[in-house]
Amino acid sequence: MPEDKTPFGTYPVLINEANFPDAVFRDYVSANFDDDRNSELSDDEIALVDEIWIPNMSGCSSLEGIRYFFNLANLQCAFNQLKTLDLSGLAYLTEVNCQNNGLTSINLAGCDRLHSLNVYANALAYVDITVCSDQSGNEILTFLTATEQVVLVEMTYDEERKLYTADLNALNTIGNYMNTS
Repeated sequence: MPEDKTPFGTYPVLINEANFPDAVFRDYVSANFDDDRNSELSDDEIALVDEIWIPNMSGCSSLEGIRYFFNLANLQCAFNQLKTLDLSGLAYLTEVNCQNNGLTSINLAGCDRLHSLNVYANALAYVDITVCSDQSGNEILTFLTATEQVVLVEMTYDEERKLYTADLNALNTIGNYMNTS
């Protein structure tokens, strides 16, 4: 780990290349969340961030560092150049729109409140939504948009919540997609 990289959960977080490697995302973070313009994010500044809206940010290829924003609930990052997206541990995340990026992997582990996920027009072969469940193990995802390459597994059916909308656009394979036991 580079010496100037801030460990998750440690504050302040320097707004630098080590913590936010993508210059476009780093500039966005600096312009929108560094209220006192001191090139670092205090725990108070980070705690206030519950939405990140960066659709169609020319040249944005990485959101590394997004996991510092532990209160993030809504992420809109469609039409960028992201290849991987690690949202693990963002427990308050409820909505993600990352369509049209060319994503090959997405990590949703610990996204226990996620109810809307749009991964349309990416290069994902697999999206593990089993990691998006409440404390009882019930899937809480109620809206999913994907493309024909995505294979879903073990999407359990919850009678109370139901899967309200799933735009699966001609999926080639859906394996064990509804387990009602």
